[in-house]
Amino acid sequence: MKETLYILLFTQLFSCTFDTKEKATNTIQKPAKIEEKANEYKFVNTQSGLNYRNKPKGKIIGKFEDSQKLQIIKHTTVFETIKDGTETKKGEWLGVKKDKDTVYVFGAYLSTTIKTKILIPTTYRDWDNKNPANSLNKSWFDLYKKESKYYLGKANYHIEKGEDPCTGIFTKTIHSANNTLIFIKNTQLKSGVVHAIDFSKNKIWPNEKITFKYKNTTYTIRAEGDVISTEGEGLERYSVVENYKLYIATNNSSESMFLEESSFNNSFVKLLFVGDIDADGKLDFIFKANRDYEEERVILYLSSEAKKGETIKKASEIAIQFDC
Repeated sequence: MKETLYILLFTQLFSCTFDTKEKATNTIQKPAKIEEKANEYKFVNTQSGLNYRNKPKGKIIGKFEDSQKLQIIKHTTVFETIKDGTETKKGEWLGVKKDKDTVYVFGAYLSTTIKTKILIPTTYRDWDNKNPANSLNKSWFDLYKKESKYYLGKANYHIEKGEDPCTGIFTKTIHSANNTLIFIKNTQLKSGVVHAIDFSKNKIWPNEKITFKYKNTTYTIRAEGDVISTEGEGLERYSVVENYKLYIATNNSSESMFLEESSFNNSFVKLLFVGDIDADGKLDFIFKANRDYEEERVILYLSSEAKKGETIKKASEIAIQFDC
């Protein structure tokens, strides 16, 4: 009788141990739960665009444009490391919203910020079989002036191939159909009239300041620097300046520096545009900031890309040398 009881107890004990191991094994092998997000956004960060697929590592079913804003709705926990030319890319496959469906992209080609680019209608030289004009296409925006108003519209241009007579280097010249100030690559912009503020003074010399008022906010730009020499007066004034700095402040923020140049060579900083390019109710600025007389350099500052505590942030710049 005792032997029978011992056998029954041993059988139950072994059965419980086996069940526990079985449950533990099942728990370990259970696939990771896909995390779902509601308000997470990122931007495509690759000039050639980003393929999207029917599942992680699956069949390609389409492509998103560079800088396109995507809503992340699934973290698949599927990670991958790939070689892209000389670079190694590591990232997670993410589910993003496409119309009413979910498609999948490789997260290593996404960024939390917009990659804004600018070009101006001018001549660009080839270098190592590359040319900045090659990146311009019909998806870019054209900030142009018609009569007394500024507009944002789709780029309308043609490119002419040529050769630099000074260096013999092949060139590409962008000819715009409009009175273009700059071309902008930023998918968050919208076509239409751009609110712009008129100004008569485009140079801010050291110890000078200018102010603009927009939507009950006053913007003050102040300059610092060392004036080495000066010729002329008023708007005809020209100074040789070193250690130049520009600061900006509003009635809602403290002053911060946004542009700095140690010296200039027969050139200076000029204000080209003041207005609300990104339609966020705040001012944006475009400056011409040639560092020497053989350079064409334009800088775009956007309020929508500013971090907390900042008024504006440099979104993009283009610099072209035309020396011999």
